[in-house]
Amino acid sequence: MPEYIQEVKRISKRLRKGRELSFYGTEEYGPEDAQQVMEEVHFILTVVKEALEKSEK
Repeated sequence: MPEYIQEVKRISKRLRKGRELSFYGTEEYGPEDAQQVMEEVHFILTVVKEALEKSEK
């Protein structure tokens, strides 16, 4: 899992920034943005599931 830490950090930072901008109405999002977010969330869920499975052993 440590090899995924940088990617998880990058995704988290990007999503946080987008969330902040959306609160002020200064950012517009389209279908491409939604697809990217879905892919990133899927990646993070996979990493978390793997970590949980390893911790249960």
